[in-house]
Amino acid sequence: MQEWFIWHAWRACVLGTVPWVRIPPSPPVRFEKISNKNRAVLAGVFILVAYGVLASIFTQSKIIVMLADSVSGIAVIGIVLLMFPLLKDISKKLTLTYLLLKILEGGLMIAGGIFFMVNSLQFIRDWIYDGVHLYSFIISGFIFYYLLYKSLVVPRFISVWGVIAILS
Repeated sequence: MQEWFIWHAWRACVLGTVPWVRIPPSPPVRFEKISNKNRAVLAGVFILVAYGVLASIFTQSKIIVMLADSVSGIAVIGIVLLMFPLLKDISKKLTLTYLLLKILEGGLMIAGGIFFMVNSLQFIRDWIYDGVHLYSFIISGFIFYYLLYKSLVVPRFISVWGVIAILS
């Protein structure tokens, strides 16, 4: 019924037979928000995908390692983008720091995969993973588990367990 009124109102305005009829503007398009449950499932999947960076332990195939590193880097960035809305209310500065460190980490993983393709540049990949990436991972991990601890998104023992895992 509503469509009928809208169509006739539009027709009347276009034809100019009823000048006092105005068509209201279209309602804003609303995108469905991702529910927290779906967000958690996606973050879990991305975490599992991020472990693809370990492919270089099992194979020396340049294509496989490059793809695994690149996909892992994208997954790391996806995790932080999924978690950002949940954590930004705790501490905006810490959450932004976490975001930037994870984007750096993901970018380094992608770059590491590209450097693995060239034999003469593999030392750069080793430097990335043994240096900058490692510190970025550790610092962002502490921030992440602190934010999880404060937000109560997960039970607190999981956050404490994460900090213990980073320390070990």
